[in-house]
Parts: sequence; structure tokens; C-alpha cells
Amino acid sequence: MKNKYSPAIVIGFGAAALSTIPILKGFPMCLIVPLAVYFTLTVHFKLNGLYKIPPGRALFLGFLTGLSSAVFSGIFETLITYFTRTNDLIENFPAVEDMFRGIFTGQDIDKMMIPLRTMRTEIQTTGFSLLYSISMSFGYIFMDVFMGLVGGAIFTSFFHKKFKESNL
Repeated sequence: MKNKYSPAIVIGFGAAALSTIPILKGFPMCLIVPLAVYFTLTVHFKLNGLYKIPPGRALFLGFLTGLSSAVFSGIFETLITYFTRTNDLIENFPAVEDMFRGIFTGQDIDKMMIPLRTMRTEIQTTGFSLLYSISMSFGYIFMDVFMGLVGGAIFTSFFHKKFKESNL
């Protein structure tokens, strides 16, 4: 088997690049990553001359596509935040604070907001917050890997059905 994992990494990079486009930024986990898995499986089939793929391999390719998308998304988000010194947290901070006040009534909101205020201050002054980068990267890893696995499971059955129809 040649080119086992390169389609997942390259297409995961492309998915991460697409997820940085402001219009598409809200949809990467539920739309872009599963479609990236579809393209990964398609390219994997064509490069390796396969007509059938084991479900375990499809899930692994979905996992790898999601993981590479998450890693590159984290890198892109960190770089964009560093150069622009702004991001969604900075732009939506008053709404986040209001949301916390609405959810946690009667509790000491100021103590809960300390980490978020620290991240905001660090990003506005230096362009980088380690806590923000770590938490954002974990979020990307969780969601992109999950959606990659979902895409791998869905499109495995799609390709198996397509293979059966073509061999009738």
C-alpha cells in the first residue's frame, strides 16, 4: 500500500484552511470535516487502487483527517490571533460575560471570569495566550476528531454500497 496516510494529512490541512474563512468558520466541525473525510476516502481509493476499504481503516482515516484538521486549525488560529491581536473571544467578550451572569446567578462571577479576562488581556497586549491556545486546540481536537470518525463511519457504508451497485 502506497500513500496510506498522506491523503488524510493533506486534506485535513485543506479543511483547516477552509475553516479559517470567516463565513465557513461556524461550520467546520459539522460540515467541512466530514466532507474532508469523504475526499480522503475517495483519494485513498484512487491512489491505492482499492475497490473496497475495511471499516476500521476508514475510521482510522477519518480520525487522522480530523486530527490533522484540528492540529492545523489550532496553528492557524494561533497565528491569526498573534498577528491580528483579536479573535472571537475578544470580539464577543461582553456577550460571554453576560452569558456567564445569566447561567451562574448568585455565584461570584468575577472569580469565574478571571481566566477569560487574563486570556483577553494577553491576546490584546502580546497577541498570544497559552491558556487560550491550549483550550482552543483541545476544542478543535475533540470536535474535529469526533466529526472525522462520524464521517468515516457514514462514508464507509456509502462506498460499500457504491461498490456493491457497480459489481451487480
